[in-house]
Amino acid sequence: MRSEHVCSIVLDIAAGFHEREHGMCSCWHSRLRHSGIVRGHPPVNPRRAETANASGTATGGSRLSRLVCGAVLLLGLVSPAIAADVEIVVSEESGAYIELADALQHELRPHTARRSVAAAVQRAAAGTQPPDLVLAVGTRALAAALKTRNSPIIASLVPRHAFEQALREANVAEGRPVTAVYLDQPYARQLNLVHLTLPERHRIGVLLGPERQEELTLLRAAALPHKLVVIAETVPSSETLYDALARVLAESDLVLALPDRSIYTTSAIQNILMATYRAQRPLFGFSAAQVRAGALTSVYSTSTQTARQVADMALRFLAGSALPQPEYPRSFSVDFNFTVARALGIATEDPAILEAKLRALEREP
Repeated sequence: MRSEHVCSIVLDIAAGFHEREHGMCSCWHSRLRHSGIVRGHPPVNPRRAETANASGTATGGSRLSRLVCGAVLLLGLVSPAIAADVEIVVSEESGAYIELADALQHELRPHTARRSVAAAVQRAAAGTQPPDLVLAVGTRALAAALKTRNSPIIASLVPRHAFEQALREANVAEGRPVTAVYLDQPYARQLNLVHLTLPERHRIGVLLGPERQEELTLLRAAALPHKLVVIAETVPSSETLYDALARVLAESDLVLALPDRSIYTTSAIQNILMATYRAQRPLFGFSAAQVRAGALTSVYSTSTQTARQVADMALRFLAGSALPQPEYPRSFSVDFNFTVARALGIATEDPAILEAKLRALEREP
């Protein structure tokens, strides 16, 4: 339930206090606590109210007590009894999608969130009340929510370029409340990790899907402060992937993987990792799973970290604030594959130390 609805309820209840004395506030509060509407807030102590208002008139004290009662009621009304209707739509019932959905349900308490799968999401029947808010987990979930829901949307586990593409394909009207916490990390953060890990290497290879020239421009701009050179190859289809990778490996010192489901598919990632390993070119991944599979290191956000940022957006919105602009992840983690580092003759680094160094660099002016 949005804050304007809560305020309306509070005003209705407050009107009932107009002719009552201090003691009745405690009585009404007790009844509301017993009914489950107000939880976790002790009743107002009439003796304290009288002491605090000893210098005022009886009328002023009564008015103050009513204001105190209204404030207590407003705090207490945020309870499961009037929780908002939040729908979590996941791309599929597996892996990272379910992990993030579980974390979101935990972070959103006391609000309850029902869960749907993108493939089964249908338009709401005529006359059905739409959800107060939809949380779309994954690119397919975002596409389904944009097509079938008129509610405000917060997306997650969606790369920036995929989010913008989904908005274009759905012809989203200007001003429609749709935002995201991107899957990808800011380029500056990724390149800081490259520089901290391999400061002597300056040529960074990247594989890009079609229509990502804007991303390449942003990446090259972020590389300038470290005097890094970005060597990019466009991959128009899966048939051209390994030829493009061979050209990148021949000219670069390392490969930086960017979230793109047309390139780093489940079937392709192992072959890409093997090719980079044979060429003695470490791969910087974008997930913990890629580090476990053979990438040297990765900066990424865990499900818990992402859920907290999404829930912060959601709770502020449900309290009456507007949805913010899309954001990159604020919190992050670093993983490091020590086995790969030793095999490639690369000095190892404690991931916790790398995280601390990255955070220190982002605090610098």
